[in-house]
Amino acid sequence: MSSTKVEPCNISVVVERMYLRIDSLSLALWFNYFIALAIFICLWRKDYKLTLSNIDRLKKTLQNLGVANSAFYIDDICHADSTVLFKSGNEYQIIYVDDRGVQKVIASFFEEKQACDFLLEYFKKSASEQVRKTIYLNSN
Repeated sequence: MSSTKVEPCNISVVVERMYLRIDSLSLALWFNYFIALAIFICLWRKDYKLTLSNIDRLKKTLQNLGVANSAFYIDDICHADSTVLFKSGNEYQIIYVDDRGVQKVIASFFEEKQACDFLLEYFKKSASEQVRKTIYLNSN
């Protein structure tokens, strides 16, 4: 019988290659994790800024219309004879507080933008009614 020599495989090279592949996959996993985290933070901040911009837009527009600061408040129902945009749970309420402190819900919305738009139209309507009353009183 003839004996044949089998040359051994260099197993250490194969093992080393496998470790390199695992290291590269691990690095790719961490890279994807940080990208996803960065995207999440950017989208979260963008949503927060949109929420603020609706209220800021409302405040500026009401001031441009000449509505007194004491006529409307945001999330503050302690002032008499004022209209309030109040967030209650997951809905936005437009509340009128009369001079005795009695609160009356005028409207409710699930989205802030709708509530801000309604409040803006509410003040535009009341401003035009006051102008009509003034014109009527001056004409008599």
